[in-house]
Amino acid sequence: MLIQTILAQTSQEPQIYATKKVKRGKVLKYELVNNSKRSIYLFDPMQIKIEKNKNGTWMNLETPYCPCGRACPAPPDIKEVIPNEKVTFTWNLEESLCENNEEKKRRVKKGLYRVVFYYGENQQERKKIMRIFKVG
Repeated sequence: MLIQTILAQTSQEPQIYATKKVKRGKVLKYELVNNSKRSIYLFDPMQIKIEKNKNGTWMNLETPYCPCGRACPAPPDIKEVIPNEKVTFTWNLEESLCENNEEKKRRVKKGLYRVVFYYGENQQERKKIMRIFKVG
């Protein structure tokens, strides 16, 4: 499956809107807006995908939808986002780690991060869109 990377600079592609810098202890609010004239499909819409830049390499953070194997309702695999629709998400700037089947939350450190979404104009195609922000 081909994955394309889109930085969301054109008006016909979806865009992510978020603050460029957020203070530790605050909540990051970000929005995905479908600027195209057709519906798009957001893959794994309940899973927050955050990456941290470590020495030029982007590393995944642990932000599971259902941490430590809890019994949670199954999240949707795909969400249709119609033209001009805005989908809002928040992230509390914490990682969720499992120790002895118990969730341990850890605030992220200062640094450069990015939020990542996978979407497509159909359910077979996947494109990657991201927005970089700073925690400080």
